[in-house]
Amino acid sequence: MALEATGRKSKSGSRPGPGPEPRRRPGPGPGPWSGAGPTEEHDHHRQARFVVRLHWGVIALAPLLTILSGRSVPIVSWLVVGLFVLVTAVLQAVVSLRPAGVSWRSLSYAFIALDLLVVTALVWARGGLATDAYHFYYPIVVAAAVLFGGWESLVLALAAGLLYGSAAWWVADDVDVLGRVAIRTVYFVLTGAVAGYAATEQRRHRLARDEARRLLSELQEAHTALKAYAREMSQRAVTDGLTGLYNHTYFHQRLDEEISRSDRYHRPFCLLMLDLDGFKSYNDTYGHPRGDRILAEVAALITAQVRKVDVVCRYGGEEFAVIMPETDTKAALAAAERIRLAVEGAFPGDGSDDARPRPVTVSVGVAGYPSHASSRAALVEAADRALYLSKRRGKNSVTLSDGAVAAAHPEAVAPRG
Repeated sequence: MALEATGRKSKSGSRPGPGPEPRRRPGPGPGPWSGAGPTEEHDHHRQARFVVRLHWGVIALAPLLTILSGRSVPIVSWLVVGLFVLVTAVLQAVVSLRPAGVSWRSLSYAFIALDLLVVTALVWARGGLATDAYHFYYPIVVAAAVLFGGWESLVLALAAGLLYGSAAWWVADDVDVLGRVAIRTVYFVLTGAVAGYAATEQRRHRLARDEARRLLSELQEAHTALKAYAREMSQRAVTDGLTGLYNHTYFHQRLDEEISRSDRYHRPFCLLMLDLDGFKSYNDTYGHPRGDRILAEVAALITAQVRKVDVVCRYGGEEFAVIMPETDTKAALAAAERIRLAVEGAFPGDGSDDARPRPVTVSVGVAGYPSHASSRAALVEAADRALYLSKRRGKNSVTLSDGAVAAAHPEAVAPRG
């Protein structure tokens, strides 16, 4: 039984704590980019890796468009592409090494700006409006929306239009080209607006998902703490705070269970009632703190002399009870004698001074079910009556419910498994 298992743990020396530990607020749940919760530094490093991939994409598309167009390209265009390759290789090395102190967000801004300048140089080198290199502005605008948000992509789209117009006007030296540049700039802005809106919505959904994960984590943590607290409160409800044994309430509950089990399977069990001899006088002489220590030590001694399946309870005051399932009176008398000898041997004081107080002994009454009683109240009364006889016969003795004084038993030298 769960209660019995936790009760045994209490008797071994642990005490119920003051309650569950306060819950700690968990961090954000796993982000969409990695298995772990993304920190700001990690998120910015991810942006830098994205910029590197964007660079390599632009580098791959530049020769491809040149080949597809079938146009001759000035050598300066290839020099610009070569410079772009060199810069991108350096950027990838920096991102791979992840040196300390690098501002990844600032680095991403710088290289996005460099992308604009490189594409503008390609436009200029390939003839301004005559080249299709202006299409490279579109992935840069989209990348800015993904990395930084809608406003940044709009600003970058306007910057792209301004640079594109400057390069086209420089090559053609004709104001008429600015009209076509303005139309394409509008396309850049529309692209940035759409990409920015999509990126903002994606970021909003990601934050909502992270918040839901965080709340779920808090709920799971609260549920775990509540279950632990409920187990602790359930344990406290049936446990004596001083000795760690089961209390009077649990004693009667368990006694009813054993009677029902005995009636169902026709298996006997026994009840031991124990009382420390002259304990009130002991408390008056040596004080209640020392008396409390004696009670706790006696509880440990009783537990050590019986089986794990036996239920040891503090009945009240200096009185204890032991329910011994599937045990006949002979085995119960042997266990009672072991307990009596253990207590007598543990406190052999001679009473000569405060350091060696007088001896502590225990009287025991034993009753069996159904041989001595047919109900819970009758069984407790039978065991209590036997205990009273032990007191009248000089204390420090064991008496069976029929009035027989326990004789020495060979089994009394060690507890039964």
